[in-house]
Parts: sequence; structure tokens; C-alpha cells
Amino acid sequence: MANHRKKFINLVDKAIAVGDTMDHEDLLFSYNGFLYPTTVCSPEIVKALESFEARQEDVILAGYPKTSSNWVGQILTDLVTTSAENNEDQTNSLNDEELEEFPYLEVGDAEKYQRMEKLSSRRVIFTHLLPHNLPESIFKNKAKILVLVRNPKDIATSFYHFTNGMSPLPSYETWDEFFTAFMTGK
Repeated sequence: MANHRKKFINLVDKAIAVGDTMDHEDLLFSYNGFLYPTTVCSPEIVKALESFEARQEDVILAGYPKTSSNWVGQILTDLVTTSAENNEDQTNSLNDEELEEFPYLEVGDAEKYQRMEKLSSRRVIFTHLLPHNLPESIFKNKAKILVLVRNPKDIATSFYHFTNGMSPLPSYETWDEFFTAFMTGK
């Protein structure tokens, strides 16, 4: 199972290398009122996301950053994969290469969504997007949505330490500076 994270880990490593060379104010861009990290997203990717076609069998794991989405997502992916293997349902099993398209809906390249169409159902898709920024097909096709909730104090503390350790994200000199940005959606 660990192999399916290889592509995502390479993407993060590349984002860190690029983030090291960027100015603080260039690390984020805004699209429809939501901030995205420039090193892993682009306006083209987010625009292409609008054409993503969700299926009723899809499971969307949605949560604010630092709500344990990687941890819960790994458990969810393992459950879906194990269930398909135990039921010997070859039409519902994902191999490591297919899983490399994940974990996050809004991260990757613009052609990702065309490749995702070829994946068999039950796709497990992670996202940090707010509901109004999700593709309409998720709601129209009644995909299953699991929402992660965590104590906001824990999220803020974790996010503060996370952003200060990751060059693709803006860092903050003080907790007060971060907290102001956190509470104002920046």
C-alpha cells in the first residue's frame, strides 16, 4: 500500500524545492475566494476541476488542512481496497498505479481528471476544498461525502507548526501573526 503515495511524495518534494526559491507573497494564489499553494496547484488545474465528473459510488473525504485527512484517508483507502479484494470484485479494485492519482482532488496536473475517468468505481477522493468550490457533479451525482471535523484549536496549532516547516507555504514569525491570518482566511 505504501507505493501509492510515491507520486504524491515526489510532488511534495518538488513543491518544497520550488517553495525554497519563491518570495513569501508568491506562495499562494486566490481562485473563487479560496487560497491555493502555488507550488502544487495552478489556476489551470482548478479551472479543469470544474469538468471533473463524480460518480455515485465515489467517496469524497473532505476536511480543512490538518484535520487528519492523510491518516483517515489511508484507512478509508485501505478499507475500500481490502473490501474489493475480499469480495473478489476485480472491477472495484485499484492498483498502485491508479492510486497514484490521489490523494487530493485539487493537487496535480490539469489532465489528471481525464485519467481519473478511466478508474474503476469506488474511487476514494480527498479534498481540502470548501463545498462551494467542489465540482457540481459531486452533489448532482450524489457522491458520498465524509467530512472530517477536528477541534479548531488543534487545527490552528498544527497548521501553525506545519506552515512554518514547509517552504511551499507562507511562514509566520509569531503565533499572533499566524492566528490573525488564520482567522481572516489568509
